[in-house]
Amino acid sequence: MKIALIILTLLSAASAMAKAPSIICRNDQRLENGGSLQEIILSPSGNVYALQTQYVASLNSSDLKIENWGKDFKCRIDEKTPLAYCADSAGNVLFVKERREVFLESLDAEKKTTIKNIDISLFTNGDMQKTLSFIASHCQILGGEA
Repeated sequence: MKIALIILTLLSAASAMAKAPSIICRNDQRLENGGSLQEIILSPSGNVYALQTQYVASLNSSDLKIENWGKDFKCRIDEKTPLAYCADSAGNVLFVKERREVFLESLDAEKKTTIKNIDISLFTNGDMQKTLSFIASHCQILGGEA
């Protein structure tokens, strides 16, 4: 049942995305040591956007937790990289930002490693309410004119 709901959510988001871009980030660790599934979907509905998260604790879990972070967002989405700025009339602002971490891997080598992350943060009146981070390769843009 939970897989059908996730698939239906993704299909409805995909059909609405024919012209307007959407951002989907998904981290599925259910097959690795009993990990979880976490995803966030910024999808259009008419001229506005909605943001929803979905969480499944494990592969054998029958509990699907869905949380709506907001709707009626007006958004500007970059169609090449998952970046966005969204705002609604209630004073909520949503940022989808890229963050890079650069670090040295060991004492012996001068090799640097760079990891790109996508951070999705919701602010109300300037105060952060919620945030999620994903490895950039786990996020994609669907739809759009590109």
